[in-house]
Amino acid sequence: METQLQAWAAAGALDAKALERGLEIAGVRPSADRWKAFIERLLLVAGALLLGAALIFFIAANWAEMSRVTKISLLAAAVALAAGGGILAGPSSWPGRSGLIAATLFTGGLLAFIGQTYQTGADPWQLFAAWAVLCVPWAIAAGWAPLWSVLLVIANVAMALYLQQDTRPRWFGPRFEAATALFILDAGALAIAEMWGPKGEFRLLPRLAAGIALGCATFMTVSFLWDVRGSNAEGPLLFALSIGVAYIVYRRLRVDLMILSMACLASIVVVATALARITSRSYEPGMFLFIAAVVVGMSAGSAIWLRSIAREEESKPS
Repeated sequence: METQLQAWAAAGALDAKALERGLEIAGVRPSADRWKAFIERLLLVAGALLLGAALIFFIAANWAEMSRVTKISLLAAAVALAAGGGILAGPSSWPGRSGLIAATLFTGGLLAFIGQTYQTGADPWQLFAAWAVLCVPWAIAAGWAPLWSVLLVIANVAMALYLQQDTRPRWFGPRFEAATALFILDAGALAIAEMWGPKGEFRLLPRLAAGIALGCATFMTVSFLWDVRGSNAEGPLLFALSIGVAYIVYRRLRVDLMILSMACLASIVVVATALARITSRSYEPGMFLFIAAVVVGMSAGSAIWLRSIAREEESKPS
């Protein structure tokens, strides 16, 4: 739409004022009311997060003078007030969402305090897993992508900590890597987010899940190329699968330039790593120049390709 409006302006069909108004109506340039609503929501969420930080600093500053009962009471009261306020304000409203995301952060602080103070015997991964599970009802009630994204990050941390243990479940296998488990977790989260997840907030949830999954596949592929201990061929297979699925789904079925950009970046990293591995025993300056030229060429080609897709989408009738 932006390209079409600018073409009309260049042809003389629209003057500067009409072009600005057209861009505003098309949503390319937000109006004053949209800016106002955005700033209000941003300050509301930032205020909730700052209140959470204030509570943490208050407890830290008065740690020596406060008893265990006082500390845990303050944290529990913060969770209850934030969650209760969020539910009463309406979980799908912005004040409600702000309260629920603050309650989610307070819950993590409460669990961490209980685990450190009372020595429950729980491993760190269990605290993170409990944190994610306890906050799922609030995320369901809010239906808000940023809150689900926070829970996805917490779940990833829990999974990573779990797989760092010396004892692993037998069905994982002796060579099962944490990166593979995280890839499966985030690929599943991506599929669920695309089918049933919230669609607003700049598609934050599916993009976050896709970014972590691609990052894990890229990490495993780079490890395999450099023969890092414990790496195996599943990395390149998952990487190839990720790139293929990203192209089919986010180029053919529904265009998402952000995820396609991630796929291009991951491809550049893997190709550069493969070339560096092949030429690792050669110290000829020309080899390094060749790798640099390939990286520059792939980056330029990716930019041209992504820009062509963006123009194609802009030219489609809304």
